[in-house]
Amino acid sequence: MAAPPAHARAGRVLPVILAAIAVVVVLREPPLLGSSDEAWHLYEAKRVLEGQTFYTDIFDIIPPGYQWLMALCFRLFGTTIETAKTVTAVMHGLIVALVFVICRRLGVRTALAVPLALAHLAIFQPAWPHASPHWLSTLLALAILLTLLDRRWTDRASRAALPGVLTGLLLAVQHQRGLVTAAGVLFLLAAEPFVTRDRRSTRARLAWCVAGMLAVVLPVVAVVIAGAGGWPVLRALVLQPLFHYGSVNRYRWGQVVVFTASLAGHTFPRLLAWLPAVLVSTVLRTARAALRSEDPERLRRLVVLDVFGVVSIASITYLPDFVHIALVAPVFAILTGEAAEAALRTLPVRAAAWASILVGVAGVAAVAVQVERNAARGRTEYALRHTTPFGVVAFRSSEEIALVEAIMAAMRDVPQRTLFVYPGYPALYLLTATHNPTPHQLLLPRYNFPDQLEAAIATLERIPVPYVVLVAKLIGRDDPIFAYVRAHYEDVDVPGAEAATGAKLLRRKAIRPG
Repeated sequence: MAAPPAHARAGRVLPVILAAIAVVVVLREPPLLGSSDEAWHLYEAKRVLEGQTFYTDIFDIIPPGYQWLMALCFRLFGTTIETAKTVTAVMHGLIVALVFVICRRLGVRTALAVPLALAHLAIFQPAWPHASPHWLSTLLALAILLTLLDRRWTDRASRAALPGVLTGLLLAVQHQRGLVTAAGVLFLLAAEPFVTRDRRSTRARLAWCVAGMLAVVLPVVAVVIAGAGGWPVLRALVLQPLFHYGSVNRYRWGQVVVFTASLAGHTFPRLLAWLPAVLVSTVLRTARAALRSEDPERLRRLVVLDVFGVVSIASITYLPDFVHIALVAPVFAILTGEAAEAALRTLPVRAAAWASILVGVAGVAAVAVQVERNAARGRTEYALRHTTPFGVVAFRSSEEIALVEAIMAAMRDVPQRTLFVYPGYPALYLLTATHNPTPHQLLLPRYNFPDQLEAAIATLERIPVPYVVLVAKLIGRDDPIFAYVRAHYEDVDVPGAEAATGAKLLRRKAIRPG
């Protein structure tokens, strides 16, 4: 059998190399633990591993797909930050590889596809350098895009089940992104015959795609309803996101807020805000291709890119800050590559080749510089290492470590290691191996239902919970839980901790050491 040509071998090897580079780059980062969202979902995964049930013992407003995956990884490899970061690094490796593969599938030359894929490590991933269900959603969205661009997965009816299954997995991880993506997928399958002038019926393909989605979604829904009941699931996944989430999360497109300001310095928020504008170029070229009756396959791919661009924007409108734009930015990196390739094809062949090489070399060099700059900044910002029950974690300040150690010391007299952190600093549960007696990793008057606040107060009274951590800067004056805690708890002196972390440790007034 003849050996495959060199370019074919390179096409198979390069994605693996790029993925490996991404894994190494991400694992070189300081093992920091995001105090809020990252720890929130990782602690939920730990609770799942301990046998607790979603929407009764654990409350969240997204499906539990990511938490189930992380719980499995914790079981296999240990409940540590090393496991979480390694799994996340693999996700980023796959994202980088998929961006490259999709670019090449669109005809983008290798010299352009490589820096576009690696840009993820310099611009997109640093905007949210955490283990997060968001990145799993990004990975699944790219996998869906690849199947839709590859005619093999839409040409035969039964094969349309694959994009359906992938969409079902996305729905099981983040239904707010999954629902928008599902609408886009079904629209593309329905519109394909009109784009390609292939008048075969779309019913079978749509049926297979929907069947693929339901094959994932129905078992997940059945499991969570069996564990919690229909009403708690409905409240968590539908009512609270619709009526409460927006009351505390109202951001403008590309906005940098105080909670994400430290991340903005590791990326380019203004570039991220404008990156989706490349969709205008793709839409205009789609219109021209349709008016000129150009190659139906090329038109089909342009339509897929158009719809996926719109879907990507629509899927983050619930919170369109620069972080969430970064989460969908790989799609727009692909659109940028396709637009750049279209521009190069207007040049003479030799000029286009040299231009792509120069741009590619400059792009890789710029990525390398930014990656190293971020690595140096990370080493400076998170210079301290401390061994915790969750592994060796990087910290900004000694005061953060002092807070962790103070909680650990307090827990020596608490057999159940019960701690309540309000309104949210879930990293402390992982860093101190403590147990949250409520289902909530974040609890706020406007964010949660009133009865959830009342239930938390009842829990504090019933147990009673011996220690509480308050993050005062997140608490309003009329907060009922704050009022209860101030009446029943007293401060524990941890020098400098509140100034450095915004959190203070309190002890129930009836409890005294010894």
